[in-house]
Amino acid sequence: MLRDEEALVRLAAIGQVERMLRDARVLPDGIRQDMLIGLGDSDPGIRIRAAEVLDAMGAADFAATLVRSLEKESDPKVIRAGLRVLGSRPRPEAIPFALERLRSPDGETERLAAGVIASVAIEGALDPEAREQVRRRFAEDRGSIDSRDEATLAVLLADQPDQEIGLLDDPEESVRRGAAEAYRTLGLRDLLLSMARNPTVARVAIQAWATTDEPVGAQNVRALLELRPDPTGPEAEVDVATWRSAMVRILQAMAVEDIATSEKLLADEPELLESRCAMLRRGTSPESMPDEDARSELHTLLGRNLLGAGRPLEAAAELTAAGGENPESPLRKELFTAFLLAEEWDEASRLEPAPEAWISFLENRPDLEQEFARRLADEIDRRFDGRLDDAFVGRMDVVRDRFGTATTLGG
Repeated sequence: MLRDEEALVRLAAIGQVERMLRDARVLPDGIRQDMLIGLGDSDPGIRIRAAEVLDAMGAADFAATLVRSLEKESDPKVIRAGLRVLGSRPRPEAIPFALERLRSPDGETERLAAGVIASVAIEGALDPEAREQVRRRFAEDRGSIDSRDEATLAVLLADQPDQEIGLLDDPEESVRRGAAEAYRTLGLRDLLLSMARNPTVARVAIQAWATTDEPVGAQNVRALLELRPDPTGPEAEVDVATWRSAMVRILQAMAVEDIATSEKLLADEPELLESRCAMLRRGTSPESMPDEDARSELHTLLGRNLLGAGRPLEAAAELTAAGGENPESPLRKELFTAFLLAEEWDEASRLEPAPEAWISFLENRPDLEQEFARRLADEIDRRFDGRLDDAFVGRMDVVRDRFGTATTLGG
């Protein structure tokens, strides 16, 4: 079928090969040779499809074969399709052909040629002569840098890292993105942070600061907080979700010694609570954090988070682990609060056996749910029956009136 006289039959045969590749089926012997014939087919559409499918087949010497075919090609559409295929992955053997097309009067051909060169430059595999040719091209015509790949090339091949920094403010979004991605490739995330004056650069900067390939510390949190996207922007939903995902990623990889600092930086980020708690828990194990005082601090931070999130029983466990039961501990009051909110009355009584702390808690928490306040008031009645003087009874009556519960004290 690949050698049939009818173009439609040959095109259908190429489609069949593509489906076999997609279904991971074993190709018949000799199919590659028949497909290579398609590169010289009289029908330009078949030449394009043959190149695309041969690329998917992954032959080691395909790039060189395609370049030889394109050097004889006269149809601009086929040349552009070939460049698109060559630029899909780094192919140093395609660089001479791409360099020639970098001066093409056709803008799309020029941009696709830049993509071929950029894919190699990103890998650091562009030889000095090719680098110099690209530099000369951009020096001759700065206006030719009008696409993502051309901006990437300009930054990667600049003599000094900040030489092309102006591209980060270019009116064209694709140019800003290409330049930003190149600076990210070069590892210049501080530069991206300082230049994140538009959403395009900020998005790339977020990804640069969210990478876990390098040690992650509190500096990553500070940078991402600075890069927080505008919640009212045109792409706010996606940008905010991406930002949170980036923050979660670095919290999972946070250096243990920076956990406490990072948690304090994120104290006003309730939507990250679960990730913050997971980070803190990781640091509370003796294996992760040998220093007892440092572990105690993490238990404290975790306990406060859980208490604020309405999870008092878990909070009590963490505050206890932090030494909250110690008579001199500054956490004792918070642990008492956690026990009360968890309705662990006996545990609370071990910390505060006198009624004053119990009644004061009720007085100072107008935010309590009515049913819980009623149960706590009933527990105070039961636990301190006969031990409350008139002043305490009066205070309890006021509290009960506030929560709409009937008094059982004072006769």
